[in-house]
Amino acid sequence: MKKLLLLFITLTFSCCAQEKKCTDFKTGTFKYADPLYSDLKVIRTDSTQTEINSKNGLEMHSSIKWINDCNYVLTITKVLNADLENVIGKTIEVEIVETKSDSYKVKSKSDAGNLELELRRIN
Repeated sequence: MKKLLLLFITLTFSCCAQEKKCTDFKTGTFKYADPLYSDLKVIRTDSTQTEINSKNGLEMHSSIKWINDCNYVLTITKVLNADLENVIGKTIEVEIVETKSDSYKVKSKSDAGNLELELRRIN
C-alpha cells in the first residue's frame, strides 16, 4: 500500500508540476497584461524586439542577446520619438520567471527601475 501511495504522489507531482519552457516565448507577438501597458504590442524574433504603442505611435526597437533559455538583455537601438532618443544604447536585463501555455511573467532591471510584468501571446 505504501508503494502504491508513493507512486500516486510521484505521478501527481510529475504530471502537474509546471516546468518553465522559456524557449516557447523566444519569438512571437505579445501584449502586456497590465492595463498600464496594454496599448503596447511586442513583436520578437530570435534577435530583435519591437514595441509599438497603438495609441501614440511610439515605436522602440531593441536587439536581444540571450544569456540562456530564460534570461536575455535588450539593448535599445532605435526609437521613433525624438523626445526619447536618449534611451538609445540603454540596456534592460530580463528574466522569464514563470510560464503558462499562452503567457509568461518577467522581471526586468534597468536604469529606469525594476518591473514585474506578464505578457500574453496574441498570435
